[in-house]
Amino acid sequence: MRVTTTGLVGIGTQGPAELRQMIAGFVPQVQARAAAHSAYWEAFYHGQAALRDLKQLASKLTRLLAAYIDDDTPLMRALQAAYRGAPRTEATILGRLRALLPVWEGLNAQRAALSSPEPPIHVFQRARGLNVAAVQSLLAAYARHVETIQEKAAQLKRARTALRTHERATDRLNK
Repeated sequence: MRVTTTGLVGIGTQGPAELRQMIAGFVPQVQARAAAHSAYWEAFYHGQAALRDLKQLASKLTRLLAAYIDDDTPLMRALQAAYRGAPRTEATILGRLRALLPVWEGLNAQRAALSSPEPPIHVFQRARGLNVAAVQSLLAAYARHVETIQEKAAQLKRARTALRTHERATDRLNK
């Protein structure tokens, strides 16, 4: 502790001016953390909505494919294997949808091989007709959502760490 030329108490080379400057530095730090927090939760909710859409899509697709496939065929056994288990987690939801894609492709190939080819099967979600390639792009988009969520979580962690570091430094100077 030292006494400055103005009679104020300071610590080391830092005095009241530095303390005021550090206190003023809280506002940008808090704003950065709040912005990172909002960005993280926005990305998280978009990711959850995309996962919910994929779950609904897999459910619709399962019912649609079951209507076109004959019983006791290899495609029906593959469909039943994909339908086994309840899709409650991210892994099971994505696993079911990925397992349905080969069944869907097989059924489309089977329908195309008929003497009078029938059009490929499309499933409709949110007024869009989806084919196998569109669903694969939705799966890729979900993977990008997950990456975005992880990136936003890392940004939030850095903003929190910066705010805590600034708060500790200010607290040490203030005491």
